[in-house]
Amino acid sequence: MARFRRVSGEFLVKGNSTKTNDGTFSSRQAVFLGILVSIVGMFFYGITLIILASFFTLGSLAVGVLLLLRSYETGDTKFQAISGEIEQMSNDASFDISEELIVWDKLKYTKGVGTRISGQDSEIEDIHRRLTIARDELAQADTPVHRIEAVLTADSILAIAKELRTPA
Repeated sequence: MARFRRVSGEFLVKGNSTKTNDGTFSSRQAVFLGILVSIVGMFFYGITLIILASFFTLGSLAVGVLLLLRSYETGDTKFQAISGEIEQMSNDASFDISEELIVWDKLKYTKGVGTRISGQDSEIEDIHRRLTIARDELAQADTPVHRIEAVLTADSILAIAKELRTPA
């Protein structure tokens, strides 16, 4: 039971404890202090891990964006070179088709006299129509893939047309 004693207008509580404070920690205080330090350490360790995870996440995103931009610039120059070559092939095929169309216009009016298809008006009309379609496809092709397909189609039609107009 605690006893009260009055000292200069204040009441002091004197406990039943007979221990004096000699500056050392008791085992309870040491355990409590150890738990408190562990909790604070875990708290700061958790915050440290969250900060490190954020740095790694943001860092990997930044590196990814830089690599993407670098590859875009490198790939763009290669793509432009390839696209230029495809454009040149398309222009060459268009020129060849136009020349062949002039020849087939003449064959249409002469009815193919002097060639293998002499007198075969339907065959002459079919080849002329196919050449016209190939020229239109070359003019309408927008992407490199469509241009390549149009050039291949035009080349196959040109080969057939040149073979058919050879002298008999």
